[in-house]
Amino acid sequence: DNVTFSNHSVWTQLLQWQEAVTSVLSSAYGSKVLSVAGLINSTITNCNFATTDGFYWIDTGTVSNFLALCEQDNDDNWWMSIMYIVDQYTPRTIAIGDFDGETQNETFKLSDAQINAVIGTDDTFGHTYRVHGHNEWTTLDYFVMTAQAFKDTARGFGAGGSDNYYMHSEGSVPSENDWEVAHNDNLDSLGLSYIYNDGDRYFADHSATINCYPTSSTSQRCFSSGSSADDHDRVDS
Repeated sequence: DNVTFSNHSVWTQLLQWQEAVTSVLSSAYGSKVLSVAGLINSTITNCNFATTDGFYWIDTGTVSNFLALCEQDNDDNWWMSIMYIVDQYTPRTIAIGDFDGETQNETFKLSDAQINAVIGTDDTFGHTYRVHGHNEWTTLDYFVMTAQAFKDTARGFGAGGSDNYYMHSEGSVPSENDWEVAHNDNLDSLGLSYIYNDGDRYFADHSATINCYPTSSTSQRCFSSGSSADDHDRVDS
């Protein structure tokens, strides 16, 4: 039951979330990663300066250096993993857990301060995230672009802002399908003209500020699929 959430800090072409867990924002990790990674690359400002997939020390100049996983997609966009969700989790502004890689069985999240230090200036449109559901129901990823700072305790991670406005798309890479405007405060790819209420759908915080729809929890969050995917199954492996 997993999902991965990632961030693309610079708008280059278009513009990241993974399997047995809900990777929702992946990035830096605790000491546990050192033994798993084996090799850590150089210190960089953000993943746009990465030269190969792997772990890097991130030095934004505004928060303490932290370890993060950087990965490049087939469109040559670089993504930083900032969250990995197993089943469902309780949103918090602080960092949660350690990241061992995408086969782990515990939720991981960078702190809001670390995520926003990489994103940069608030109110600048182009902050882009990828939600990856690990291919149980769909091989597509869900992409969200916003001008808002990341806030884990807000509905839809704060992507909609006070105007309930963000851009989104779904595909194997950001450039595969059209980007469309969303006017809601939660994340839901059903608003896309080419996505239906089936296994390709991603949504979170449907019925409350914090919500895992399949379990009816209003204190924990998860990502879910459409109605034909085992009645809105949690996005998992």
